[in-house]
Amino acid sequence: MASASYHISNLLEKMTSSDKDFRFMATNDLMTELQKDSIKLDDDSERKVLLEDKNGEVQNLAVKWTIRKELRFKQK
Repeated sequence: MASASYHISNLLEKMTSSDKDFRFMATNDLMTELQKDSIKLDDDSERKVLLEDKNGEVQNLAVKWTIRKELRFKQK
């Protein structure tokens, strides 16, 4: 479990990178981890999802992640 926490922390850190490719890949990797349903994000971590990113591709990916999260929440 500590390894998963470290991995998620690492992804969240990469999401603050000045490099749009790092932000995109970190957001994509976070989506993959969340789809496994083995992790949950706290409120502070969820706020770090890049809905207001300067890069449109990163924004679009973050929107997709948010929609999937909401759909999963409604299914439970």
